[in-house]
Amino acid sequence: GTFKPNAPITRAEMATIAAKFDIVTDSDVEVTKSFSDIKGHWAEKYILRAASRGWVNGYPDGTFRPDGTMTWGEALKLILLAAGQDSQPATDVHWAGGYLNLALQWGILPVGPHYDLDAPITRQQVAQIAARALGLRAVMAHNPFADCSDPEVLALCEAGIVEGMEVNGQMCFV
Repeated sequence: GTFKPNAPITRAEMATIAAKFDIVTDSDVEVTKSFSDIKGHWAEKYILRAASRGWVNGYPDGTFRPDGTMTWGEALKLILLAAGQDSQPATDVHWAGGYLNLALQWGILPVGPHYDLDAPITRQQVAQIAARALGLRAVMAHNPFADCSDPEVLALCEAGIVEGMEVNGQMCFV
């Protein structure tokens, strides 16, 4: 399979990763939200789980837009909340500025680069941040991805948090 490390990650893929961070069983999560556009979507149960935990929200029109692109700010919020961190306040600069500051302080992002919190984030960038947030290291001898050998991607794969799967002609995390 392929991983498509430089492709933007979708909202559904991101919710799936966060839901797989969660250590409780499906029966322990009370589904309290619903979205008009996820019925039958491959990531429906993961989206509902992440929404029930308060890690993701939909839009005012009642949609989730699962195939929409995830931004750096949205991804940082989701990863940090799923990893057990508290909600962060907005900064003067951006609504997700508190999450960026926490990620920098926690050491899961390198200090120095400018992060555009409204820019799309790639699948590989999410995998790197998520693996660091969980403290995962790869020991996998076999790489299931033809297009990515990043050790943090492999660590998430080994932990069962990501795997590549083709859905409707698109490579997705499952």
